[in-house]
Amino acid sequence: MTFIAHRLLSIRLTWAVMVLASCLAAHMAAAQAQPSPRPFDRVSGILIACAPATGFAWTATMCDRLTAEMRKRAEPLKLKLAIVPLTADISRKKFDMIEGFDGDKAVRVRWTFEESKSTKGQISAGLSSNFIYEPTTKDHPNIAPGQRIPMNFYAQSVLFDPGVSLSQAEPFLMGVLDSFFKVGDRKI
Repeated sequence: MTFIAHRLLSIRLTWAVMVLASCLAAHMAAAQAQPSPRPFDRVSGILIACAPATGFAWTATMCDRLTAEMRKRAEPLKLKLAIVPLTADISRKKFDMIEGFDGDKAVRVRWTFEESKSTKGQISAGLSSNFIYEPTTKDHPNIAPGQRIPMNFYAQSVLFDPGVSLSQAEPFLMGVLDSFFKVGDRKI
């Protein structure tokens, strides 16, 4: 390779690196200027429903504790919370204003405790949550207006052996709650 060819190649590579660096710098500056919202910023609050397992008193106590803990953790995040009855259609149901916020734009949290059908005394405890997405023709030009699509927010479950006590189950369920709030606050 001649000196001139080598010099031209060097100039081209330097120019390409400079262009790439300036594009990357502009992209990074834009990303820093507009941080992406936390998942909790996309909802108006939290609706919570909890269903204890029939015949297991500790699950009803746990529902009360989980609800109280959710309220405590929602407050510093400036999230309103309302307790609603658990219904089969809670993931799609239309909600009005509830306790000062738009219930229809809230994340819907369901805690469920169920005894296993195959192993007597075994309890499945789970948190599942979703929000409603209503696409517009601006978002999706070919979409049919008026759709209400449940979108997953967070879900996790724990399976407890027969004979588990409240004090044994509580740390695991609080761990599930920790993860829910970390995901919603973008800490994970």
